[in-house]
Amino acid sequence: MELLKLRDSEQVKLLSNVQFLYELHLASLELSSFCSQWEFLSDFRSFAVKDPEIDNILTRSAYISGANGVSSDYAKLTNYNITRSFNQYITHWFYPYKGKYHPQMVRSLANIIGLKSGDTLLDPFIGSGTTALEGALLNLRVVGFDISPLCVLISKVKTNAVHHLPEISQYYPNDLEKGSRIRMGDMVECMSDHVKSFGLLAKMIATSDNARRNRDFTEMLIHNENKMIKSIQLMKNACAEIQISPTLADIRIGDARCLPLPDNSVDGIITSPPYSLALDYVANDSHSLEALGYDLSTIRENFIGVRGKGKKRIEFYERDMLRAYSEMGRVLKPSGKAVIVIGDATVNGNKVHTTEKCIETFAKLGFKLIHTVDKLIYGLYNVMQREFILIFERY
Repeated sequence: MELLKLRDSEQVKLLSNVQFLYELHLASLELSSFCSQWEFLSDFRSFAVKDPEIDNILTRSAYISGANGVSSDYAKLTNYNITRSFNQYITHWFYPYKGKYHPQMVRSLANIIGLKSGDTLLDPFIGSGTTALEGALLNLRVVGFDISPLCVLISKVKTNAVHHLPEISQYYPNDLEKGSRIRMGDMVECMSDHVKSFGLLAKMIATSDNARRNRDFTEMLIHNENKMIKSIQLMKNACAEIQISPTLADIRIGDARCLPLPDNSVDGIITSPPYSLALDYVANDSHSLEALGYDLSTIRENFIGVRGKGKKRIEFYERDMLRAYSEMGRVLKPSGKAVIVIGDATVNGNKVHTTEKCIETFAKLGFKLIHTVDKLIYGLYNVMQREFILIFERY
C-alpha cells in the first residue's frame, strides 16, 4: 500500500479492548470498507486515513474509538454496560448462551460486507441474537430464524424489548402473583406478546442460575427482572445519545434447511452454524428446554448435528449443512456476501473438516471466497480452539 503524507490525512485510533491479531485483521478490512487509502502508524493501534468517510467511521465502525477528539458511536454504546465484560453491553448479556460470538466482530463484519442502512441482513442460525441486535443498531432490516424456541425467545427479547419498555416496566419488576401467570411452556402465546416474552426469558435465566449455579429461583427471578429492565433502559439511553432508532427485528422459529424467504431477497448473511458436533446444544440447555415444556428426545430430532451417533451423526450433519448452505445461496442477492464463522470439530478422536467442506460447498453453489480470517478461541475449557471467518461473494 502506498504510504500517505500524514499532513494530508486524519488519524483514527483502535478501541482499547482490541488485543488479538484477528481483531486487527478485521479492523483493517473494516477501515478499507470506509476509505480508499489508509496505513498503520508505528504503534499499530492507530491509522492514518486519507480522504476518509469520517462520519461513517465514527458512526458505524466497531473497532475505531474515535478521531480528532470525537468518540465513535460504538465507543459510546459500549459504555452502557452493567456487566464486567466488554462484549456484554446493553442487553447482550441476556441468558448465558454457550458458544456465542462477539458483537464487536459481528458489527465489523456487517461493515466489511458493505451493508447499508435499510439493507436486509439474514442470520439463519440466530442463536442468542448477537447478529440481530447489532444489525438493529446499524439500522439494518434483520431477519433471523432458529429451530430452537429458546434461542428465538432470547433473541427477540434482547433485540426488540427496547421498543416496548413502557409496557414491560409497568408490569415488572416481579409481582409474584402476576409473574406466576407467565407459564413455562406457553410459548405460542408468549412469542406474540412482548411483555410475556420478557417475563418468560427472566424465568429462563433464573432457571439457568438455579441449574448451573444452585441459586434460589425466586430470588434470581426478581434480580434478573430488575437487571433486565435496567439494561433495556440503558439501551434506550444509548440510542438517544448516539441518535439512532434501532429497527424491529423479524425473528421466528424456523429451519435453516428450508427458509421461508423468496429467492434473491437478502442483501447479506452473517451466521455461525451450530457447532453441534463439538457442543450438544440440547443437553447444554436441557433445563430451560424442559422448563418450556419440550421433550428433549423429540426436539433433538430437529436440531442439526445432534442426531445419530458416530459416523452417522457426521453424515446427518453434513447433509443438513448442505441443505442450509443451499438455502443461503438461494435467498442471497447476486453480488451479495455471506459470512460464515465456523471451526473444525473432533468426533471420537477424528477431526471433521467442516471448514474445508464449507468452502467446497459454497464454491459449488456459485460463491467466491474473498477473505479468510484465522481466529484462535482462547480459554482452557473451550471445546474448540480455532475457528475461521469465511467471507463469500455470490456470483
